Amino acid sequence: MPRYGPSRACWGTCYPDRVDCKAPQGFAWRVSVPQRATTALFVRGHVKCYRLEIARRKSWRSRITRRRFMARLASAAAAMVALVLPFFAVGSTCAAEADEGRLPGELFRDCPDCPELVIVPSGEFDMGSNAKPTEQPVHHVSIRKDFAIGRREVTFAEWDRCVAASGCTFSPPDQGWGQGDRPVTDVSWDDAEEFVVWLSKTAGKSYRLPTEAEWEYAARGGSTTPYWWGKDVGPGHARCAECGGSESGRTAPVGWYWPNAFGLYDTAGNAAEWVEDCWNLSYRGAPNDGSAWTSGDCSLRVLRGGSFGDKAIAVRSSARFRYDEDVRYYANGFRVARDLD
Repeated sequence: MPRYGPSRACWGTCYPDRVDCKAPQGFAWRVSVPQRATTALFVRGHVKCYRLEIARRKSWRSRITRRRFMARLASAAAAMVALVLPFFAVGSTCAAEADEGRLPGELFRDCPDCPELVIVPSGEFDMGSNAKPTEQPVHHVSIRKDFAIGRREVTFAEWDRCVAASGCTFSPPDQGWGQGDRPVTDVSWDDAEEFVVWLSKTAGKSYRLPTEAEWEYAARGGSTTPYWWGKDVGPGHARCAECGGSESGRTAPVGWYWPNAFGLYDTAGNAAEWVEDCWNLSYRGAPNDGSAWTSGDCSLRVLRGGSFGDKAIAVRSSARFRYDEDVRYYANGFRVARDLD
């Protein structure tokens, strides 16, 4: 199963027996022959994927060129204004780059110690599944604007900086698995909200938890299968109780497995992730514009992605759960998101 990426356009997996290499709308896989691709099947799969990329390259590059030109023009204009009207940034401990010139798939940080973000492109998708009543009805959702989301789950190291700065009041235990670049767990939804408030002040940007619709859209990475990599869980894709591996009973360091097509790590398994939405028993009446569902039982909040201790069915892209907003559990963590300026 050769993997190609990451590229500036998008990330993903190109299978030798699936040569269409479907990419998110407006993107094409940028693929290259692996040095040890020795079978004819690999080569045929590569050539067809490459032809797809060649067919789209001209229009793709022209759109990127126009966006870069406009971004540079805007930056030049801003620099000229700055020479005439100097100003002082208020409420931020680091200078953050403007978002206007950022492209889907681009990676960035708002400050040296801030979580790494990736730009997720706008688009549409069918949210939910028919597997469970809580995932029904399947409904069409439109994400009208690009947004930024944490490429990885928030780690213990990032959480510890919040505690050291007195932005977070709780120091969660690591269950003896180690801290550092493992996802912070045993935090409640209220704890996660405390972190994003501190991060917003530190970075000078308005951070938040992703909405449930944004989370599923980003986790799917353009896929329509139960898992972003295909219809079966298989080994070597995620950390869960039925995902293979000898250490399934604990978290893995973030980024341990391959990212999905949008560049996100660990959207299946590892730590279950808090999102902004209140809990509802089904999707009847759910927003269709990607916004958070702020009505329902708001003493319970939604968790997505499943965890290291869950079975395969719980780490599907559409799987959803709930937990008390003020209760901590050793498998629950989160990632951050923010709107683009």
